[in-house]
Amino acid sequence: MSGTFQRSLNSTFLLLLPKKERAEDLRDFRPISLVGSVYKLLAKVLVNRLKLVMGEVISDSQQAFVHGRQILDAVLIANEALDSRLKDNIPGLLLKMDIEKAFDHVNWDFLMKVMSKMGFGHRWINWMKWCFSTATFSIIINGSPSGFFQSSRGLR
Repeated sequence: MSGTFQRSLNSTFLLLLPKKERAEDLRDFRPISLVGSVYKLLAKVLVNRLKLVMGEVISDSQQAFVHGRQILDAVLIANEALDSRLKDNIPGLLLKMDIEKAFDHVNWDFLMKVMSKMGFGHRWINWMKWCFSTATFSIIINGSPSGFFQSSRGLR
């Protein structure tokens, strides 16, 4: 195996399935993503291999993507800290920040460099890069794909 894949293997088809007969409104449809099986297989292999080292490469303060940790834990900790300050009548400042999807703002080049510094192999990094950089999408209209476009944000 040369370590490279055809771009067409990373195509996703998007379609709207009607939830009921004579669907007219947008909420009467269910969006479906048809992701290629080669991508699914490669992604599953990469995820299973990555699970083995996640605890070593993710900080203890990170609240998501590690078995046994949940992102809601951070919300609970913040709530407990606020309750404690209110109960003890301690003055302070409360700052509420907007939490966006983490993958909307990932600097992928930086992440690949960090993975290289952490000892991930060149082939591994290229496979990861292939998963997010070659993804294309096509909307199926009346049973036919309508042309392909790339995602501008996020993963899939």
